[in-house]
Amino acid sequence: MNTTNLNNIETLTGSNSNYKKWKRGLELTPGLLDIDMAIREEAPEKPEEYAIAEEKAYFAKWERANRIVTLIMLRSMLPAVKGGIPLSNNAKVFLESISLKFKESEKAEMGFLIYKLTGMKYEGDESVRTHFLNMIGIEMNLRNYGEYIDDGMLVYLALSSRPNDFKQIKSNYVAERNYGHWMS
Repeated sequence: MNTTNLNNIETLTGSNSNYKKWKRGLELTPGLLDIDMAIREEAPEKPEEYAIAEEKAYFAKWERANRIVTLIMLRSMLPAVKGGIPLSNNAKVFLESISLKFKESEKAEMGFLIYKLTGMKYEGDESVRTHFLNMIGIEMNLRNYGEYIDDGMLVYLALSSRPNDFKQIKSNYVAERNYGHWMS
């Protein structure tokens, strides 16, 4: 086994962006080592004593691949991450447990980003442009999770985040938006 391939798997630290990189490396490395059957295929039943040689050989290959991939996963995770995921002797099941854990975390992060975006207020500490670019950055992060904020809503949130000195622009924008809906 080539340890260079193992070094290409980023250590799973717990963040969602890190998880995506880790999973890509984890899927690639066993594929290159021809042991990815452990995460692609269901566990075969242990063959009976009288089974044909091909069945026994396939089971032995899967069992070896499963053991190695499980060890690779464990090696590439921080102890704190390992502690929050139920260990399984089946690499495919273990990977599914890890994925579920990060989907829960992803939902929490999406909720936080939506909360942050809708609650942003311009305080005057930065330029208006920087403030708006920060809002667009949060919206782009939401897109990475498959959540899309309508451009009109983003403009409305940006204008609403400004103090009353933008009151006339806000009113004009809302009126224009509403008038446009009446005309359709």
